Amino acid sequence: MPVRPGSFEYRFSPDALKQARDRLGLSQAKLAARLDLPVNTISRWERGETTPDAHSLAAIYSIAKERGLEPEFFKKGVGMAIATRKKPPQPLNGRIVLNRQRTRLVMSWDFQNVALEASAAFDAWFYMDKFLDIAFPSVDKWELRAYGYRQHYAAVENLRRVKLEHINYGADFQINRDVRNLCGVPSSPWHQPSIDPKDTVLLLVSKDGDFADLLNEVRQAGVDVYLWSPPGCSQDLQDAVKRDNIIPWDHPCLTVSEDNLKRRRG
Repeated sequence: MPVRPGSFEYRFSPDALKQARDRLGLSQAKLAARLDLPVNTISRWERGETTPDAHSLAAIYSIAKERGLEPEFFKKGVGMAIATRKKPPQPLNGRIVLNRQRTRLVMSWDFQNVALEASAAFDAWFYMDKFLDIAFPSVDKWELRAYGYRQHYAAVENLRRVKLEHINYGADFQINRDVRNLCGVPSSPWHQPSIDPKDTVLLLVSKDGDFADLLNEVRQAGVDVYLWSPPGCSQDLQDAVKRDNIIPWDHPCLTVSEDNLKRRRG
């Protein structure tokens, strides 16, 4: 049967995890002890507030297999999505086209203003990382940076491909400077970077409206600009990005065409 556009969705099922735990005869506390995790982590998984990382799912699956069970933690529905809640994810304000030809991705995470505890940062990035791989399959140059203080290191160190940039003299200045350099936007008539802005995608993670001018500038230079929009995000910042390029914080979601599915499989 041919693959039709929007015919796939796989999302984590909290109910499937709870059912597997019940069939194993394990309380949340006992499962948490087996995984060396806090009890409230299991509770959050089963309420659909967060989702287990790949290592935890593999460990639970191994425990189940030892007892003759083969749980299915992901359910298929309509559309292809990456989600973290029970609520069915909605597509973005439009559609992300997957066959982009741009080969550079720059992410600047304003971690001082959008700081998360280590477990929450891992959960958020676990899905966004996969989202970026799917959304921008042609990208082979990644510059993913989080800007924070030394106390943020523990929250960032386990985020795949993300580097913590220590704030030394003001995050706004560092982010403005680095974004221009990494996206190939000249900071002066005498500074001409070798990077082509039209080959670059910028993803900003911030809620600070002071970056609106920066986004307008790099977008006008030819950079494809996206905003990963956290709660409380400035309206000025959102207005500096195309409406379809605002990625919802909790539910990054993609609609996948048949051609793109074939391209990824090939």
